[in-house]
Amino acid sequence: MKGAIFNVNNLIVDTNQQQFDAWRELAMYEYGLGLPGKLAPQLKNLSAAAALPIVLNQLHQTADKAEQTALLAEQEQMYQKALDSLDESSVMPGIERLLINLDDHYVNMGVVDNGGHAELILKQLQIADYFTAIIPNEGDPYTAFAQQLSAAPSECIALATTPADIDAINQAHLISIGVGDAEMLSAADYQVAQTGDLRYPMLRKVWEDRHENK
Repeated sequence: MKGAIFNVNNLIVDTNQQQFDAWRELAMYEYGLGLPGKLAPQLKNLSAAAALPIVLNQLHQTADKAEQTALLAEQEQMYQKALDSLDESSVMPGIERLLINLDDHYVNMGVVDNGGHAELILKQLQIADYFTAIIPNEGDPYTAFAQQLSAAPSECIALATTPADIDAINQAHLISIGVGDAEMLSAADYQVAQTGDLRYPMLRKVWEDRHENK
């Protein structure tokens, strides 16, 4: 196994609270209105562009295209400020242990940078030194990661929490590890329920079994 690539949110850290805090700040600053906590699950794991219409609907507000662009830029600034609250205690359970084990076995690690904040987040969590690659989520980040390592895709594993990401990993021919609901992630080569269940020997065995079956 030459490489392992992670998605940041819900695998390395849960940034949904920081995103919601930024939306709350925006709602109060722009409209003088609060957002109820019950809205948070609807915004979970959404991009800012996808979340904005939900927030505006909740606030009974409308915005034309130019106004939406301005609101998204403002929310981005507030989100970056909210990320300052992250520290090493924010790392998802079991992840730092896994990073240490992968590093001990000379596995190069990377992250898919979904929103342009991965470098800042890794530094805030004090785990940036484990990673050799930050890959923008453009086109096919999984193949790009393997190419950066000069490795065949099948020599790498990728960990993700959504069906769309698992499908992208499979299409790129990396070994896919799903973390979360087994039914939703049934297309993954292997699944665990939560990050705390991840272990280096298990990942190594999944990789070895895949190569033995070829």
